[in-house]
Amino acid sequence: MSTERRILITGAGSGIGLETALHLARMGHEVIAGIRNPQKFEKYWKSRGEGSIPPFSIAKFDVTSQRESKSQIGKLLKTGPIHTLINNAGYGLYGCFEELPDEDFRGQFETNLFGILNVSRLLLPSMRELRNAQIINISSILGRVVLPTGSAYCSSKWAVSGFSRSLRYELAPHGIQVCTVEPGLIRTEFKANMQVPSLKQLQGPYGPFNRMIASELKQYGAFSTPARKAGKKVAALVKKSRLPASYRIGMDAKLVYATTRILPESWLDFAFKIGTKQQFKKSSQTNTK
Repeated sequence: MSTERRILITGAGSGIGLETALHLARMGHEVIAGIRNPQKFEKYWKSRGEGSIPPFSIAKFDVTSQRESKSQIGKLLKTGPIHTLINNAGYGLYGCFEELPDEDFRGQFETNLFGILNVSRLLLPSMRELRNAQIINISSILGRVVLPTGSAYCSSKWAVSGFSRSLRYELAPHGIQVCTVEPGLIRTEFKANMQVPSLKQLQGPYGPFNRMIASELKQYGAFSTPARKAGKKVAALVKKSRLPASYRIGMDAKLVYATTRILPESWLDFAFKIGTKQQFKKSSQTNTK
């Protein structure tokens, strides 16, 4: 790959997206940070105390809006090509399926999946002309395994992973490489932005599961990865002459991936069912005390 590239990162207002933007800008690349709410980001940036001006340009970007995406992509292409697209925008919606409104479930897919489709489709014609472009889609290790209360989030990430792999093969003859990044738990604002069950749902038939996911908001596991480290690893992918089909970040993601490769699916299914039942029972007992 050439040493300097023009890179668009969606969902770059915080977390992995922001840290990736910072690393790439400091490596000498021209970075455009797609941010849904630039005013909110301005306040957040000042609170970080890293300087008055970010080392990248900002484009107001709501990936769920085809009109806004088309307008912004059009403006960006007038000043030069985009060599690398990093589709990072996304959030987590958790709750048991029966209790999730259709509107919320669809909203999860609008951002996590269709946001990627919107931006990628708009850039593909110009990327094909380059014959040397990259698309890096941020999925999740939960695009390979699932959790109770994760029907919306996990299925959206499975869709991202499946779409990315198919796109990888379609675009290879045109000189466009596609990579799926599958992070484990990253210490970002992701948990603060999660949509989780209401207090009312904590007492319903799925109460034990809902209380379990609510408690998860308060903690990060021992194997979780700092956002800055995750951003550095995503940025390092841009330098590769050949992108891997998939790339995992975090010890937890690597352990989960290794387990799915080693153990038979029937064993994994049995282990998950036993673990799920134990969690449900433990949470039920805790609530009755």
